[in-house]
Amino acid sequence: MTDHSPATSLCVSHVELYVADAEAAASAFVDGYGFQVCATAERGAGLEGSSRSLPLRQANIVLVPSPRRSTTPTLPRLRGAAG
Repeated sequence: MTDHSPATSLCVSHVELYVADAEAAASAFVDGYGFQVCATAERGAGLEGSSRSLPLRQANIVLVPSPRRSTTPTLPRLRGAAG
């Protein structure tokens, strides 16, 4: 029997993190966790100006810290069990 639940068939290429300061977040992942900057993604000037994302790689993990914009949807913060 084949398991077709979403968790077993999910393939994630990267995770984009919306942060206040993309360069500071990238620096924290590089210095603290051994990630390496693997590219630079520039977004052209629009209504909110230009921005730069810094894709980071460590083995098969790709994180993309990107500057949060006023149009970026926000989600409620999740709390841990102690929270």
